[in-house]
Amino acid sequence: MGTIDPSKALVPGSLLDVATGTGTSLVEIAARISEVVLVDTSGSMDAQDSRGGRSRYDVACEELRKVQAAHPGQVAVVSFGSYVRFDPNGIPTFDHGSTAMNRALDFVRSFDGTGVRIILISDGQPDDESAALESARGFTQAIDTIFVGPEEDWAGGRRFLALLSSLHQGVHQVAEFAVDLAPAIHRLINPPKP
Repeated sequence: MGTIDPSKALVPGSLLDVATGTGTSLVEIAARISEVVLVDTSGSMDAQDSRGGRSRYDVACEELRKVQAAHPGQVAVVSFGSYVRFDPNGIPTFDHGSTAMNRALDFVRSFDGTGVRIILISDGQPDDESAALESARGFTQAIDTIFVGPEEDWAGGRRFLALLSSLHQGVHQVAEFAVDLAPAIHRLINPPKP
């Protein structure tokens, strides 16, 4: 299975799918979202080390499909690499570029303090750690993170994402190589009762 062509697909449960299916405008559907999922689509997400020898990107897309199907019209997908894009069809645009995490955080800043959960998914460190941390510090709410690189990478991206999420008491999780990403997102959306 190759990389998904986002221009030819529509994820069931995505914002655009729900808008189309209900005859509602995308703006009205987007006003009801409860989660914004920022997905790293930099070149490293093309590593063929995930489930079945597939890329981290392909498996992440597969896992995001499960989340959107379980929470129709509630999950906004935003992809980031060198550029940041809102993907209303539910498929992150594969950038193959760098990791401009600060731009991604700035892109979703309007959701800060609105009750919409922000979940950032990445497999590595950003291009500019200090810019990403500065952007995150500007938020008033938690930013949850999910690391999808190798679990043992504590000195690199995993450490950084844990630090970023800790700035405002966010939750940090690991879904190695994007496998089990859907359950990690579900745990953030519906945390277990204490």
